[in-house]
Amino acid sequence: MSDAKEEPAEQKKRSNVDWSGIVTNAISTLVAAVFIGAAVIVWNAAIGQKQEIQNAVKEASDKLLHTDIQQEEAQKALTDEVGALRAAIESQRAEIAKLATLLTNRMDTSHLAGAVGVLNAAKPSWDEYVYRGRTNAKNLNEQIQQQVQQRWDPRQKK
Repeated sequence: MSDAKEEPAEQKKRSNVDWSGIVTNAISTLVAAVFIGAAVIVWNAAIGQKQEIQNAVKEASDKLLHTDIQQEEAQKALTDEVGALRAAIESQRAEIAKLATLLTNRMDTSHLAGAVGVLNAAKPSWDEYVYRGRTNAKNLNEQIQQQVQQRWDPRQKK
């Protein structure tokens, strides 16, 4: 008999389950799982953003490097063109000086010839000297413009 009385007490202990503890553990586990899932999602997004930022920085760096190279090439080409233009200007100045000297010498010769009375009839007028000087200067200017256009012509590839 004593065994029979002990058995129902044991059954009562077994059948008495702590439901509040089970529910609490289940909710805690669920909250932890949601938290870990959210943390994984945020982590993956951060890694993706980091990769996109790195790619954007790399592309920008490549473009900047390419732009720097193009700028250096353009600067070299412009420096070369400036040098060519300076040489053309100096050439034109030399030609103008030569024309001025020639004009001065012709004027002196014409003046002397007129004073002596030689070649007085063939002496060119001042307007003719001016016309010749302007024509020569115009021709030189056109030659320089042609040279510049040939150097800057985008259809010609070097």
